Amino acid sequence: MYHEFLEREGLPEERRREFVRAEERQLDKLEFLMKSMIKMSRLETGLIAVRPEWQRVYDLIFGAVCDAAVRAEKKEIDISTECSTELFAWYDRKWTQEALFNLLDNAVKYSPQGGRIRISAAATDYYVRICVEDQGCGIHEEALTDIFKRFYREPGNEDTEGLGIGLYLTRQIVNQEKGFVEVRSRKGEGSIFSLHLPLEKR
Repeated sequence: MYHEFLEREGLPEERRREFVRAEERQLDKLEFLMKSMIKMSRLETGLIAVRPEWQRVYDLIFGAVCDAAVRAEKKEIDISTECSTELFAWYDRKWTQEALFNLLDNAVKYSPQGGRIRISAAATDYYVRICVEDQGCGIHEEALTDIFKRFYREPGNEDTEGLGIGLYLTRQIVNQEKGFVEVRSRKGEGSIFSLHLPLEKR
């Protein structure tokens, strides 16, 4: 549709630039959708093998924060981290970084301008627990079991960018590593998503 507008003769330059920007935004969304669908399909059909290795957790967190930095800076959101450089766990670097990034990206999207996000990591008896705590809008209690379903969007968040795939992919990735994801949240009070990575090879 935007392309058809751009082909019209006599279109003012300002309107032309406006349509070009809108077209670029739609193309970015389409590219994101295609990549997400491909990842989801490959994970579900076993075409992607998650290969956990004994690695530093700090490097995982650092990579995910770097990926989310640009969006966070635009909203003036402060991201703080608390993780020992001596903390190790079993995880696949590429895919687990994507899983953690999905949690962090959601925290940025749903946090207010100038908000804060806290990431912490610590060992429990059998896992390393990585928590992503935000000051966002929170989640209704009855929706906490639905948010990890494919394409689920909580009512009222339709205007927020997203496809309802990120949390689903996160859980699929971490489950393949013999870990798990949990969430605590109350509407209007923010959320804490916890990603648990095994301390022993499984």
